[in-house]
Amino acid sequence: MVRLHPEGGPEEESGPVSRGREEMETKKAFKEFKYRAEVLWTSGRRGEASAAGLPNLGISSPPEFKGEPGSWTPEALFVSSLNACTMLTFLAYAEHRGLAFSSYECAAEGTLASVEGKYRFTEITLVPMVAVSSEAEAERARQILSDAHRDCFISNSVSTAVKIQPEIRVEDPAGGPERSRRERSRRGASPRE
Repeated sequence: MVRLHPEGGPEEESGPVSRGREEMETKKAFKEFKYRAEVLWTSGRRGEASAAGLPNLGISSPPEFKGEPGSWTPEALFVSSLNACTMLTFLAYAEHRGLAFSSYECAAEGTLASVEGKYRFTEITLVPMVAVSSEAEAERARQILSDAHRDCFISNSVSTAVKIQPEIRVEDPAGGPERSRRERSRRGASPRE
């Protein structure tokens, strides 16, 4: 991606898009956080994942890799963690910016494919659905979703292409749908690069 340098010439973008000087000056210094998790084999291709202060989670390989059905798999957890991170980033931004919305839900799908003889996620698509009460709020929700997608810690940590296809629904204040419409980002589904 190429953007213009403040003096007008092109500048290669090697990292995240920089924000305005005012916004950067108000942010706190970046910190480093560590998260610990453990796994314990229980039987066959099953185990338990645990982390301090959290309930244990039964895990298994997916059935297509000789695992047992009915348990969380690393693949489902990977897609879920990206989905959850995007939602939680949206919620934080919506609260901070005073966005009024009545619902948020998001379907996510990850594509696992063999690339050069090794399985990897090649794409994850998020379809967040947000209900708001006005067209003005719909535009704000679209921008906040875009910002949450850009700033999600998990998606910023993976090389997988992540696409977002938001659906914004405008409802009347009484709760009935005033109009329902599918909102795609103006550039189409934009993969993370």
